[in-house]
Amino acid sequence: MKCRACGLEFNPLNFFQLSHMPSISQGFSFELNEALYQSVDLKICDCPACGLVQLDNQPVSYFKKVIRATSVSPEMVAYRKCQLESFLTKYNLWCSPGIEVGCGTGDYLSILSSLNHKIEGLEEDSYSHDYAKEMIVNNGYLLEKQNALESNKYQHFYIFSFIEHWSSLQKSFTELRRILRKGAVGIIEVPNFDMILKSAQVNEFVIDHLTYFTNETLKRVLEINGFDVIHIKSIWHEYILSAEVKLRDPLDLSIFSNSLTSFEISVDDLLRSHDRRLLVFWGAGHQALATLALSSGLQNAVNYIVDSAPHKQNKFAPCSGKKIISPEALEDLEECNMVLAAGSYNSELQQKCSQLKNIHNIYILDHGIIKRI
Repeated sequence: MKCRACGLEFNPLNFFQLSHMPSISQGFSFELNEALYQSVDLKICDCPACGLVQLDNQPVSYFKKVIRATSVSPEMVAYRKCQLESFLTKYNLWCSPGIEVGCGTGDYLSILSSLNHKIEGLEEDSYSHDYAKEMIVNNGYLLEKQNALESNKYQHFYIFSFIEHWSSLQKSFTELRRILRKGAVGIIEVPNFDMILKSAQVNEFVIDHLTYFTNETLKRVLEINGFDVIHIKSIWHEYILSAEVKLRDPLDLSIFSNSLTSFEISVDDLLRSHDRRLLVFWGAGHQALATLALSSGLQNAVNYIVDSAPHKQNKFAPCSGKKIISPEALEDLEECNMVLAAGSYNSELQQKCSQLKNIHNIYILDHGIIKRI
């Protein structure tokens, strides 16, 4: 099987099976004989990579729909109202566009509306929209809305007890990231598998729930799918894990452009100060090879590369084509200038070079910049 969270292909050798379990938890049959045959064997296993507990079963036919009855509980309505109001205030989201993925009949959208804050909903079950006509509800399932939901639109989002039904967490989170703005925050809630484990509650396994999250695996799954976890806490009599998350900011790779400019300036300084002596690089590791590859001027100026590793000697460096010689061969060269490019070994090599009479000036590659010692 393929892990629903990290995508690892694995053979579930370590599993627990529950036989003759209900094959559906919603949409009960009107016929006794039909109901008696509505059973399935649940195969419960955990991913050896990310640790997520999951079923090796196919999703139910209605897995794209959100079916819940929280609106009939005054206690839950009061809790959600307080929770959502606090969240909106904490992140100053009152004027920002938001979406609830899997909004069902719009009970939570209605709570937000009562707080004078309307957000959009996304729900596959068209029947649910009859209860939410005054709300903005997009018809469809997350993975089927790539061309309908606008990219980079929503600053906040909510997913309440829905991701455990998803057939592919990876693909669904990819689509979720697409529609979110940079820095978007959200609430993601799942049934609390820590509570289930604590008392080994076998009756909490159900065909509808394909995945089972502990605090640890929920954090891990969210992180490997592009979200920074602000915090996770157990709520609602320990039955729910509630995570506040933030869309991870992309790494600013422009810092390397700035670094490359500084490197090129340092090479220009070296070449201007370099006389007609031989120019030698000490080090045939990845750092030295990359340094030569980054500057055609440096490649043209360098005569040899020195390296202590016998398996590199008397061969030619990739890209630059410079011959690699041994430290002993260095002693036979005429007077030269030396560039130390061996990373953490530079200080050791500096001491060696200071003892060689044919080395005139010593330069060092230090944090990407060539400096004269």
